[in-house]
Amino acid sequence: MAKLSSTEVKHIAHLSNLKLTPKEEKAYQDQLTKIINTTNIEPLFSPIELKNIYTDDTPGPGLSQEEALKNAKSVDNGLFLVPGILKRD
Repeated sequence: MAKLSSTEVKHIAHLSNLKLTPKEEKAYQDQLTKIINTTNIEPLFSPIELKNIYTDDTPGPGLSQEEALKNAKSVDNGLFLVPGILKRD
């Protein structure tokens, strides 16, 4: 069983948003090495054969402008009206 390096412990602490003292790093290094023991563990695999299922990208019937806008909260001149997100100087 390989011991976790100090760099790996610091990385885990960073991901966990923890600030560790050198004494704590050493304690966690020993503890995490025992917890994260991957000796004799085979790589993971899926027992189910996975495959992507694609469909043809063919155009279908669309909505009329009236149908598309009928549930819109705000409409102006046949267009959706949404709050602005950019400020103008």
